[in-house]
Amino acid sequence: MSQYYKEAIGIIAAQPDLEAIAIEVAKANPSIFVEAAHTLGIGDSLMVETKFKAEVRKIDLGQGFIPAIKFVRAERGFGLKEAKEYVEATR
Repeated sequence: MSQYYKEAIGIIAAQPDLEAIAIEVAKANPSIFVEAAHTLGIGDSLMVETKFKAEVRKIDLGQGFIPAIKFVRAERGFGLKEAKEYVEATR
């Protein structure tokens, strides 16, 4: 893997607001992204967060916005405002 990708993924991983960029990098180069994430020691946490967001989206689409907020609050211990923002960010 090139040093460029390692550095780019390191920057992305350190900036939560760059999540959209990280998703595009992962789509374009999934194996490189996964390899770099594991090299940086963030692979497992990225996978857990990705799975959690997918579950939140599934609940939001299937059961609705309020059950998704309740799920996030229960699982993450967020307050109402933070949980609402989290669910909205997964849309």
